[in-house]
Amino acid sequence: MAGALEFLNGNYSPILKDLEEKMKKAAEAMEFEDAARYRDLLSSVRQVSQKQKITEGVGEDKDILALYQDETEAVVQVFFVRDGKLIGREHYYMTHVPENNKPAILQDFVKQFYAGTPFIPRELMLQYEIEDAELIEKWLSERKGSRVYLKVPKIGSKEKLVELAAQNAKLVLSQDREKLKREEGRTIGAVKEISDLLQLPLTGTARMEAYDISNINGFENVGSMVVYEKGKPKRSDYRKFKIKSVSGPDDYACMREVLMRRFRHGMEESKELEEQEMDQEYGSFTKFPDLILMDGGRGQVNIALSVLEELGIDIPVCGMVKDDNHRT
Repeated sequence: MAGALEFLNGNYSPILKDLEEKMKKAAEAMEFEDAARYRDLLSSVRQVSQKQKITEGVGEDKDILALYQDETEAVVQVFFVRDGKLIGREHYYMTHVPENNKPAILQDFVKQFYAGTPFIPRELMLQYEIEDAELIEKWLSERKGSRVYLKVPKIGSKEKLVELAAQNAKLVLSQDREKLKREEGRTIGAVKEISDLLQLPLTGTARMEAYDISNINGFENVGSMVVYEKGKPKRSDYRKFKIKSVSGPDDYACMREVLMRRFRHGMEESKELEEQEMDQEYGSFTKFPDLILMDGGRGQVNIALSVLEELGIDIPVCGMVKDDNHRT
């Protein structure tokens, strides 16, 4: 009850501190579902407290811009304040940015963003002084049809709002990094497990191709090629092969045709690009896999090995066999 009253009275600090402590304790106890729930609550309370801070200002239109930069990219956070109230916020990634020159990054963002936005507020509150401030003020004023001001608050509540935007930018980048790490644990981590299991020197960027044969009532045989890169499906490289040389349900002969067509095509394409002095990336079949996965047991693996030997290609092959519950 006390916490609810604090919240309703706008006193968020005790609530934020309590949620942070509970989140940390749950994480240390490996109670990850509870930790995630506290994290979400913490994020929601922060959003409410930030909105309250921003809506206390004078009823004007302004955008508040700040950024956070790490080794590879930067995030610019923009708060949109209209008639003194926060109506929204967005973050924007900027890649290939100069190192240790945040004012230049912010200036580039202002130029790019306000060249395309339909509404320009009366005031932009910036985290840093930018080199072309006067020219940009003039340009924005002409676009808006009335005076636009670029300001860098140094003291008071306006400075705190800019600091708040900068903290948000840092939080966004940090959360996205954590999300990326978890994603890599599921994807690149899976590649490492396969590498360890098969005792192969596969890297996290390994390309794997899986092959399967299907047919309808013994006719219309079709071969499928599914591609994985960095542990994730690469659907743009998926291919279907309509079987031309086999009639009837002969999966081994069908698989031989599919593999022969796929790798012969790749070799021919690679040769043509080389003769034209073009990059191999332009070919649709030139990139060969680091591992071939066959939907089937030893028989399908042997078919693949024989095709590769005939073409003089050295790629490891493994078979995928389903158990009694049809799990691979």
